[in-house]
Amino acid sequence: MREYEFPNQATPAGSSIYYCIRFSPKKYRDQLASIFLYKQTLRGLYSLTDPGVARIKLQWWHEQINEKKGCSEHPLGRQLADIYKNSESAHQAFDLINIKTDQVLHRQPLNTINEYQKLCSDLGGSFADLIQVVSDQPANDQSKLAGTWIEHVENMQLFGKLLRENIHLIPIDVLKSSGLSNDQLLGSDKTADVLKTLHNSIKEGLDQSFSDAISKKNCLGKLTKLRSKLMDLIEQEDMAVINQRISLTPIRKLWLAL
Repeated sequence: MREYEFPNQATPAGSSIYYCIRFSPKKYRDQLASIFLYKQTLRGLYSLTDPGVARIKLQWWHEQINEKKGCSEHPLGRQLADIYKNSESAHQAFDLINIKTDQVLHRQPLNTINEYQKLCSDLGGSFADLIQVVSDQPANDQSKLAGTWIEHVENMQLFGKLLRENIHLIPIDVLKSSGLSNDQLLGSDKTADVLKTLHNSIKEGLDQSFSDAISKKNCLGKLTKLRSKLMDLIEQEDMAVINQRISLTPIRKLWLAL
């Protein structure tokens, strides 16, 4: 069905992902759009007020793409199932994404910055694997690092929204050092400093060589570049992400994706 192909709800014209896919070879576009739509669907579960319902929906989606369950009932599920069954790397990536999404839906607290980085690696690194598999590119340590970075930047951009959805990403050790609780982050003038502490730790902890190791001509390379420029803008805005969503302009996205 056309609504699940490119461009779809997750890849609207003017978005960063739209340009990353639009400038990818045509034969990859629909499958790339489908995995981004799946990611958006899973992120949408965070907003459900009943974690039990969210986890039931997550399990349903897992069954839709799991080759052992037979033919999917959903058009998007059928597209994802084709990716799932044709690549062991994709199989592992989908499974880990679902496991870690379930962890987030449990609202399990993160104790340390290392645990936060591991979550970004498991979610973002696995999604980067999917991008690479669909694009016929190697899924390796460098692509996983790029995916970890992208996941972190997106968390920073959506931090206010996630916090209102009761998704707590600030590790307990960072909260303790700031003297704040998760409930106080929405209204505290210290929140930007807390975010800076987390961001600087991730920035220093990741080997930034991944940015040069991934081809800027493929989807993951373009997305890495766009997200890095977005993070530069968030830093310029002093991490003011609680009450606004900071974004690049469409024309700048286009220029960076070329």
